[in-house]
Parts: sequence; C-alpha cells; structure tokens
Amino acid sequence: HVTAKDKASGKSQSMDIVAPHKMSKDEIEKRMEDAKKYEEQDKNTRENIGIKNEGESLVYTAEHTLEDYKEKIKKEDAESLTKAKDELGEALKGDDMEKIKELSEKLRNSLSEIGASLYKENKEEPNPKDGEGDGTTDADFKVNK
Repeated sequence: HVTAKDKASGKSQSMDIVAPHKMSKDEIEKRMEDAKKYEEQDKNTRENIGIKNEGESLVYTAEHTLEDYKEKIKKEDAESLTKAKDELGEALKGDDMEKIKELSEKLRNSLSEIGASLYKENKEEPNPKDGEGDGTTDADFKVNK
C-alpha cells in the first residue's frame, strides 16, 4: 500500500501494489542457487569495472591537466604524460586488467610528478601580497546612523 500527499493542496492518493504471481519454493531455491553460482563471476566483473573506471578517470584527469596547464608543464613532462595517457587509453579498449592496472599506476605517477612540479613552481613565484601589492589599502571604518 502506497500513499502520496500533495502538501500544498492537501490532496492525497493511494494505491496497492501487488505482485502478479508468487514464486514457488522451487523457483526461489533455483534463483538462490543461481545467485551463489554467479557470485564469484559478479565479484570479478565488479572489480574489473572498478579498474576500468579508475583508468578512465585518470585519462580524463591527464587530458584536463594537459589542457589547463599547457603553458606551465615542461615539454618533456607533457610528452611523458601524453604517452602514458594514450597507452592507458588504448589498454582500456581491451580486457587485460593487469595491463590496465600497470598503466594506471604509471599514469598516476606521471600526474603526481607533474602536480609536484607545478606546486613547486607556484611556490617559487613571488606572491603579489609580498612587496608592492596591487594598490589597495586596508582600512577600518565606522558607519554612523
């Protein structure tokens, strides 16, 4: 039994949802056996999907890193990242999970190195708040009523 009520108008509706037929004990047991039979296969499929999703996410991150930081990434780092991204992208078309894991790790490391390099570069750039600044002045004020 399901009921829905529109709070604005106060109107409500309800309905009963019933199964068209009940499963017999034999059908239930067969379904349970099938579930156990395919449990390991389902687990492997879930793991493989997770591995591929992670790989696709890394490829996406690499593409956007290359695009967003193309002016700041060293040429050899960009080439290395592009190569790792392309290799993983190609591997993702297949089903060799060990290769996908290996290439994902390679791309992850490449992204990490570039991230560290960009961070280091950013820390070395002078902060505009240090030194001359942008011409603004901090001031306290009071509002009179």
